[in-house]
Amino acid sequence: MQPLTSQPSALEQALTPHLAAGATYCVALSGGGDSVALLHALASLRGRAGFSLVALHLNHCLRGSESDADEQFCRAFCRTIKVPVRVKRMKVGVFATRHKMSLEDAGRRCRFEWFACEAGRLKAAAVFLAHHADDQAETVLLRLFRGAGVRGLAGMKHVARFKTMTIIRPLLGFRRRALDGYRAAHGLACRHDSSNDAPRFERNWIRKTIMPAIAKRFGDGVADRIGQSACVCRGVEDHLMAQASRAFSVAGSTSILGLGFPVKAFAGLDGAVQRAVLRVMLDGNHGWDRQQIEFDALEAVRLFALSDAPGLPRPLPQPLHALKAYGHVFIGRVQPPALETKPGAIGRAIALSTGAVLRIERVARRGRGVSDNGEAWREVALGRAATMIQYASLPARARIVVRPRAAGDRYRPVHGHERKVKELLIEAGVAQWLKETVPVLTANGEPVWLAGWRIADAFKTKQGALVYRLSLSTQGMPRA
Repeated sequence: MQPLTSQPSALEQALTPHLAAGATYCVALSGGGDSVALLHALASLRGRAGFSLVALHLNHCLRGSESDADEQFCRAFCRTIKVPVRVKRMKVGVFATRHKMSLEDAGRRCRFEWFACEAGRLKAAAVFLAHHADDQAETVLLRLFRGAGVRGLAGMKHVARFKTMTIIRPLLGFRRRALDGYRAAHGLACRHDSSNDAPRFERNWIRKTIMPAIAKRFGDGVADRIGQSACVCRGVEDHLMAQASRAFSVAGSTSILGLGFPVKAFAGLDGAVQRAVLRVMLDGNHGWDRQQIEFDALEAVRLFALSDAPGLPRPLPQPLHALKAYGHVFIGRVQPPALETKPGAIGRAIALSTGAVLRIERVARRGRGVSDNGEAWREVALGRAATMIQYASLPARARIVVRPRAAGDRYRPVHGHERKVKELLIEAGVAQWLKETVPVLTANGEPVWLAGWRIADAFKTKQGALVYRLSLSTQGMPRA
């Protein structure tokens, strides 16, 4: 690690590769020493590199007048160095209580969500964060104590993504004392957050108690060595994720059930790659913070995929779900929309609340049906658009209604026996969540068509009667 005080160009060398002429960059500014040093260093490069800067300060409203003083300091500092600043006040404590999160996790979520929002408004190329080598060492230890795997031990990335926002941490190669030296050399004041002294917060305890004890035993360079180990883990993690991404691109699918992977192909992978594939699937559920998935939960999904168990023994954190259907394991985040009852009419498309479209059209003659025993719902589960088709004879001026299945519904398809609708769905292997999207078309209150199965026997086409083509297109149904 290079001290900035003895080699003044070191910080500039760390920042320059991330900068482009004409771009706009945001800098997270808490008022603490690290973010003050980063913003000042970036501001000093504007003239030569030709980019624009905007500082972002989030007032967490957790420390009363102290938080307000931090906000005023940031405003004044930005005026001094001629950098525009955007400020937002959020009651993070209320957010943490409402979402049953720790103050640390709630603060991080609120900051990142707002940073991403502002970066989008400003069309910023990236948001700079001031995490440094000591922060990295603390992060690795914190994740180690929480039971993290290779991904957690890889620490924070120099360049990462949060939703549509690019995050740059250019100071991970510098120790805290080097940034202190930079501020001293430039006469920069900063704020001290008194909550950083509270040992009840895990990171503070590691910083104040664990790191000094480790440094005393193994030497002051232990933070650097932890960072080097994180770098090695990052290489292993990147390799595993590259393998997993290739595997998912070949065999994976995205559908209304979430992201799916064939169980047979999954079983043929190495255990480490299996876990990486599951993380690819978690990453694909946009809006979900993958850091909250513990090893035990991920391992439970892996073993569930490899077993004959019908359901996951322990649920994933809401709103995530994991299930198996059609020889695939799925991880999803969004439950399919509920199917609502809707009136219909011959010759007019009926747009269902699930995104599917049902049509009843008069035709000259009966054609060939598509999907006689629910097989088209497999296509839907695997993310492929399907069109289900059957032909019927309908009563004149029939009252047409499309509705979800009801408890106790019975159905007798052409050439079949009367069965409970529930039994037909189970026999076809339709996944539980998908069952609620299967519509029933009725005429004068009588079931005409369980979409995906043969027409009801009472409405089969008859010699000399008008013929109607019934079709259900799933093209518009949502995907994960």
